[in-house]
Amino acid sequence: MRKTLWTVRLKLGTLAEVMQAGQVHIAASRAEPGCISFDFFVNADGSDSFMSIEQYVDEAAHQAHKATPHFQTFIPYLVERVESVEMDWCEPPDEAHPAP
Repeated sequence: MRKTLWTVRLKLGTLAEVMQAGQVHIAASRAEPGCISFDFFVNADGSDSFMSIEQYVDEAAHQAHKATPHFQTFIPYLVERVESVEMDWCEPPDEAHPAP
């Protein structure tokens, strides 16, 4: 199953507050049926940016995630603080590295 990778560049000075607000979103996302993993990683270069890596059992579970109250609350909050967003998908490269 593929993972979704988001690289989020925030407006200057907003990283700490976004990471604090994001804790509720992360915990609720991890508790969803169908969520395999859901993490935020702060960029090590000290910039106001982070990466979100998420994985769901299937597309239906990912769509259900987008319909949750915590998603509907956090995303508008985040959008107000975003400079840019990049999204990529990745797959395990072979049978030696299967998805969980």
